[in-house]
Amino acid sequence: MKHFNILLISILFFLLNSLFCQKSFSQDESFAANQVAFDSYSINLSGNVLNTVTAINITTSVAGNSTKLKPGVTFKANGASLILSDVNPSTGVISLVWSGNITDGKLTVSGKINPVSTLPQLTITRIEAAGGKDITGEVTALIKAASPSPPPITLTPTPTPTTTPVESTPTPTPVILNENLPSIQLSGPDILNVDIPRQRRTIIRVLASKFSKTTRCTADSSDKTIARVSPRMFPLGPVLKRRVLIVKINPAVISSILNGEITEEIVTIDVNCGNGAEAFKEIIITSELEEEFE
Repeated sequence: MKHFNILLISILFFLLNSLFCQKSFSQDESFAANQVAFDSYSINLSGNVLNTVTAINITTSVAGNSTKLKPGVTFKANGASLILSDVNPSTGVISLVWSGNITDGKLTVSGKINPVSTLPQLTITRIEAAGGKDITGEVTALIKAASPSPPPITLTPTPTPTTTPVESTPTPTPVILNENLPSIQLSGPDILNVDIPRQRRTIIRVLASKFSKTTRCTADSSDKTIARVSPRMFPLGPVLKRRVLIVKINPAVISSILNGEITEEIVTIDVNCGNGAEAFKEIIITSELEEEFE
């Protein structure tokens, strides 16, 4: 009987020890399953055309509804300094305006995305210069996604394991174009000299392409205290392909520039259509020019 009790106690001890070990193993498995979150990106663009422009729109597409661009970007280019940027998380459009001229045909823009546990599929669908000019085919794009270093993981009762920071391998992303998408182009002056009375207002010409049916479009100014645009709503379609917009500079802005209170102002004219076509035009308003700009 005594030997039987000893045997029973030994069996119970073995079973309890096995359960405890199994519990510890399951905790290790759950922490090992945690994946590093990718939360940032960088876009490298190269092409001689970048030396000739001072503003671009980059239209991106990120696979997965939960993955979106976050507002705010950093900009790097030899010979140029960023003066205005905008990120639209809902459309994936990154807008950049800089001063100076890029000297080597290269620029880098970096930003944040909503953290995801797998390498996001970032794609550039279109690159536009000021005035809506499509320069996608003249630019080579390289997109990189990155992740922060994860903190050490502490487990109890098992010893504290450490994890190795995981960095994504740069993945070249091809530029994907859909030639059948409707688009619009804006043309007009890039700079207005308010010393010249006739340049205190200007016109912007809108040209529609590949519109399958008549669509309502809207025009707006980024800052109505600087300039206003009219008409604000108008139709474009397969027959009515052209439209002229009138941009009027606020008299208070003209007075401030002429009196030397400010040196210049920058305003953006945006045009958006119901079929997804969109474009923007940056206009610099100043009085420091020696020549007239048409």
